[in-house]
Amino acid sequence: MKYILLLLALLEVFSPQAQFSYGSIAITNKKKLKQIQRVPFNEVVVFDNRFDTTNFLVALNFNGVEIDSFSRPASQEIEFYIKGRITPLPKDKRTLYINLKQLRFGNIPGLSGKMFFSADAYIAEEGKLIKVYSLKNEYGIRRSFNHTIASTLDKFLQQLSDRFYREKHTDTSSMKDLDRNVTAGWASYSIFSYDNTKDGVYKTFNDFREDKIDSSVQFNLQFGNDSAYHIAFPKQSIYNTGQSESLYHFWGVCCNGQLYLLLLGKYLLPLNKRGNTFYFDLPKTMPDMRTMIQLGPIYGGLGNGFTPVLSGMDAKGAVIFLGVIVAVAITFVIVESIIKVIKKNNSKTEKSAAKNAVPIFKENNFRHCFLDMDTGDIIYR
Repeated sequence: MKYILLLLALLEVFSPQAQFSYGSIAITNKKKLKQIQRVPFNEVVVFDNRFDTTNFLVALNFNGVEIDSFSRPASQEIEFYIKGRITPLPKDKRTLYINLKQLRFGNIPGLSGKMFFSADAYIAEEGKLIKVYSLKNEYGIRRSFNHTIASTLDKFLQQLSDRFYREKHTDTSSMKDLDRNVTAGWASYSIFSYDNTKDGVYKTFNDFREDKIDSSVQFNLQFGNDSAYHIAFPKQSIYNTGQSESLYHFWGVCCNGQLYLLLLGKYLLPLNKRGNTFYFDLPKTMPDMRTMIQLGPIYGGLGNGFTPVLSGMDAKGAVIFLGVIVAVAITFVIVESIIKVIKKNNSKTEKSAAKNAVPIFKENNFRHCFLDMDTGDIIYR
């Protein structure tokens, strides 16, 4: 187990989240905008209607946990970037309004390494607010946070400009539509009016969101010493295999009217509704969410479920796999020793750099968690 934890720690250090962890960034791009002959606006106003407007990722670095965010409020940062990008281009005298609903990098395994973006574009013309373009997509991290965000915003500008001049737009809106948090749309998901008289299992996040419960699965819950609930199946149940990997095929359960989220295939924690989302708190008897993310897949409901790496291996394969773990663990120890030497030899440099260091948010305990109802991601602080 010790070697496995060392391996996970090493992998985390070289993961995209850690590699691209800047703490605070300004969006920049030296390349010229391509395929844009003219833009239909000369002013831009951004409404930041994301669920979490404080940051776009919680990441791990050598010093601890840092919160990655923009160097100024997101709305101002994006406005400044877009104005700079259109400066050399011919432009019409209008105002572009952007409803930013999603700009965030995934936290949990299965979503990490991706950026989720969603925004609507409106043009003010003749006293009317006309919706001209919407973009909702996910993108893999390319080179850096800055590059990924900048290239996405450039694509947004290119497509909205192209569509404005090519298509006729009649979808009018009001300023009230621009000032609605993304959670307002989450209210339409079926889970917010779920039938709490049924006990059953949600196999995926989508099933949970749409309240598609499998009530044929028989189970009971037991409260453990770790302050979490644990699921048990009847002896005759097909799910009573005696092996924990089957639990990874569940996202959560409903029992006696209470919803529960299944974490790491063994911890069931109560979900509580707040606004148009759900939240849960990790008890102090369990690792915090940042640590749990390092331990493995949080839940198996984003795809077809998760099967532990050793499942299905023969004895020879298991030995080889454990050998690789040991080898990587030894490498980790060596790398750690090298880092200590470098730190010792560069203590003066570190003291100087500390003045401009990224703030480490040690006061956050990372146990208060919310569900992003668009992606299934866990936002924690």
